[in-house]
Amino acid sequence: MPIMLDLENITPSVPKLWELYTDGASGPEGASAGLLLTGLDNEEHTYALRFNFKATKNEAEYGALLAGVRMAKKIGVKILDAYVDSQLIANQINGTFDAHDKGMQVYLALLRSPIIEFDDSKIIQIPRSQNMQEDVFSKLVALTFNHLKKKVLVEQIFKKSIELSKLTTVIEEAEHCCMTNNVEFLKTGSLPKDDKEAKKIKVKAPMYELRDDVLYKKSYLRLSFHCVGPKQAEKIIDDVHTGVCALHSGFRTVAEKIKRLSYCWSDMYNDAAERIRVCQECQFHVPISKAPRHSMITITSPWPFCKLAIDIVGSFPTGSGSTGYLVVAINFFTKWVEAKPLNKITSKKVRDFL
Repeated sequence: MPIMLDLENITPSVPKLWELYTDGASGPEGASAGLLLTGLDNEEHTYALRFNFKATKNEAEYGALLAGVRMAKKIGVKILDAYVDSQLIANQINGTFDAHDKGMQVYLALLRSPIIEFDDSKIIQIPRSQNMQEDVFSKLVALTFNHLKKKVLVEQIFKKSIELSKLTTVIEEAEHCCMTNNVEFLKTGSLPKDDKEAKKIKVKAPMYELRDDVLYKKSYLRLSFHCVGPKQAEKIIDDVHTGVCALHSGFRTVAEKIKRLSYCWSDMYNDAAERIRVCQECQFHVPISKAPRHSMITITSPWPFCKLAIDIVGSFPTGSGSTGYLVVAINFFTKWVEAKPLNKITSKKVRDFL
């Protein structure tokens, strides 16, 4: 049986600088990775990872680095230098190369979040000859790890770190959004300069909590709500309103469904109404109401010619006799209509018509 990683009992003896060496391998026997985390006092932690799923060489490299960064973060490392022998991985993370593959883009997004939380961190590319130990571990564990269990901590990983992220697009929020002030207050206790806004955050702070740097709103009757920013809110509304098995429901129904999915943000109902209002499918298929917008007003006429309506319509294209206007009269009692074309509008012609 493989030895599972006991990260709770590992504490960094030298918190100033730690070095991480990672390498991944992929072949017919499977994918695997080797990690080496060292401190300045020569304290070493060696791990071997066995991926129980199909993975390419680059995915194994990314998986090894992601696992190593998460381990370093969990044991409290503040300054980390990560060494990899893949020039592609190092340059993509450092921004020199662009990641065109969607899977690599998701790995980059997953790596940025823990990396920026270190006080200082570097991703450095080194020759494979300087990363030999991890390269050997990654290739040996792909074959069998029974011979490693006495010297190296071994863990099996059964699904990709990006497996759940395949269903959604990675969305990066702006640096400052509706959650920023609450997160900063819960993290560091800092408040905005505006006194009213600061008082509001203090009052509402007990309603929120941070778990793994993610903001949640507490709930007494269900699971806590995951707080999201404006860009993520738009994506959630679109998925619920127009996604798979969606019914193009109204904004109240969409907002309630989002609550049942344990998401929340401020002004949820108004955002859902505004987003649904511009939905092209809803505008195209909306039922057209034939009922009048206002109640019809009854006009009574007790006898013929008691009440008449006269109007002049025009101008029209010139017809026979140079006529271009029309005088119309309606009897309210019998609904009889009389009309006569005119070549010009004068009081004498109207009197003659009547």
